[in-house]
Amino acid sequence: MNTAAIYAIFKRDFKSYFVSLKGYVFVVAFVALAVTILFGEEFFVRNSADLALLNEPREGIRLPVFLLLLVFFVPAITMSSWAQEKERGTDQLLLTLPALDWEIVLAKFLACFGVYSVALFFTLTNILVVDYLGDPDWGSLFANYLGYWLMGAAAIALGMLGSALTKSLTTAWLLGGVLVGLPAIPTLAATRIDLATDATLLTSIFKLWNELGAQERFEGFGLGMIYGADFIYYLGIAVVALYANAYLLGRRHWTVDKGPAIHGAIRLSAISLSLLCLVVLSLRAVVGLDLTEAKMLSVRPEARAVIERLLEKDEQDSSHYKLPPVLIQAWISPKAKTPDDYIPVRRGLIQLLKEIDRRAGEQVKLAIYETDLYTPEAERAERDFGIQPTRVQA
Repeated sequence: MNTAAIYAIFKRDFKSYFVSLKGYVFVVAFVALAVTILFGEEFFVRNSADLALLNEPREGIRLPVFLLLLVFFVPAITMSSWAQEKERGTDQLLLTLPALDWEIVLAKFLACFGVYSVALFFTLTNILVVDYLGDPDWGSLFANYLGYWLMGAAAIALGMLGSALTKSLTTAWLLGGVLVGLPAIPTLAATRIDLATDATLLTSIFKLWNELGAQERFEGFGLGMIYGADFIYYLGIAVVALYANAYLLGRRHWTVDKGPAIHGAIRLSAISLSLLCLVVLSLRAVVGLDLTEAKMLSVRPEARAVIERLLEKDEQDSSHYKLPPVLIQAWISPKAKTPDDYIPVRRGLIQLLKEIDRRAGEQVKLAIYETDLYTPEAERAERDFGIQPTRVQA
């Protein structure tokens, strides 16, 4: 590895953001918007010392607010990484350096990620305000910022890929925004599944599709849980996107023969598929680390004992379990209809149920229904289990 070349490119690109107003405007705008969103009127109404307003979808928006900030702001950092080089012709000079393609890509990524990290660092003032106004859970706040950092790394790599596809800064910003938003497609196009009535292979595929959404993979960080699957998800996206950057940079070596292009596309597809398989395996194989002070999201010893019994294999046939699988059904009011004081409880309950589902694997099937008055879900809950709506004063 040519560390001298990597450092030279990193230093040149990183300093370029702050020799003009571009970098300062980005940092100020990013921090100001984050503060405005977090400390709005709703923050004081909720009376909860956390960063949930940045992590959750707002009314009428199905994506976390922080992800929307990345969609708009990250392309502003990355749009000049390749597009401006090609527009000015300085990319030819850059490529004469004694460095491999992946080293050049890594250096540019570190420069863009450094600018993002500076902006994220200044948002730590939010924590100081939260600490002044209340008694925050420091473990949860750490997990939140770890999630922001990892999500930013994936977004930076995707934004750079958008810049590598064009010479125009405007087009690079638009393409970057589209690519940064790609991981949110499973969240925006989530499918409704009911494991109580439909336990087919197609249902399992739909469930996996929902779990690959950006919001789903960030929920653990937002609540103070760290899962290996979430680490692999964001780091994997960054690795695949950076590989795609190096793949596009290597086009200058291609001849008329289409072999290198096809070979590179096959390798990129194989790496992406390997990442998907690794995420799917880690969704079941890795247990979360609860960083919250009260450990409210951890599965209690009594529940772990029940799960261990469910996972006991049949002594005569090791391919089967001793006990049949358990179906857990939960009817929960929509977030918009939940009193503000109960929203943290609602989030914690849902995450705890998912933790039990993750630990028990195929021996537990979880079905969560967002239930409102006079809906089929409400009728079935009352008819089958005697669950009736209860009005709670906000």
